[in-house]
Amino acid sequence: LVDWRRLYWMLAALAMGCAWVWAVLASDPASMSVSSGGKESGRKSSVGRPWALFAHPGPWALFFSHAVFNYSNYVLNAWLPTLFVERFQGVNPASVGAYLMWPEVVGIAARFGAAAVADRQLSDKQVTLLTVRRSSSVFAFLGQGLMLIQAARQVDPFYCAVLLTIAAGANGAHACGYKANYLDLTVAHLGVLTGVGNTLASAASAIGPAVTAATLDGKPGGFESLTMSLLCLNCLGAAICGVFLTTDCLDTTGEARDEEGPTSSPTSPLSPSQHASAAEPRHRP
Repeated sequence: LVDWRRLYWMLAALAMGCAWVWAVLASDPASMSVSSGGKESGRKSSVGRPWALFAHPGPWALFFSHAVFNYSNYVLNAWLPTLFVERFQGVNPASVGAYLMWPEVVGIAARFGAAAVADRQLSDKQVTLLTVRRSSSVFAFLGQGLMLIQAARQVDPFYCAVLLTIAAGANGAHACGYKANYLDLTVAHLGVLTGVGNTLASAASAIGPAVTAATLDGKPGGFESLTMSLLCLNCLGAAICGVFLTTDCLDTTGEARDEEGPTSSPTSPLSPSQHASAAEPRHRP
């Protein structure tokens, strides 16, 4: 088919094309006026300092969720091929890709599907934005963790791949959960928020495979215990999301919020469709 050198050139060309499309078509949310309830407030908001964001539990819940997601995904990306080769007879490194391709394909499709469902619910006012954010990530964390436990117990590579595909589909719900939450919390200081969040998540990306390597070195073939630890971590992520994730915009100062009153909290200027299908933050170090 295609050798690895040519594949890398193809990926490089695709990356350059995506960069060009982004540079031409991307818009700046900061150029939009911050509105309240779809109407302009008629008064310029008093924007707080960027470090004031970190005095709230919401951003820390977001950072923790992002770190848990990266930790789990990088562990799986690094060790799933090894799991298939060591666990299943007749599976060689060349054939692993045929099994592990489907979780990636379904995971991408699930993000679009989750965005469409969230957009419909928000447009019809069936649920609040906060409910969408919390429930999406809780479902994703629990769904992935439970499916991984079952996948590690399989003796047939086909059924293991099916369960991994279901796990990837559940994980796609994060597109409407914590991933889009960066855009809810701030417009004025979005760069600072995403910078800190991606830095912490990248640290988790590096730690996960290293911890897994040390664990499996001491207990070769212990993939059941590995997936159990991921389930526990995902359950903790679900609990943090379900309790502390927030959609309150934290741009304004405390004085400005007091003047606006409790019924006029500023919201992100993005539409429900933009919220639900917001671009994912980068996860690689």
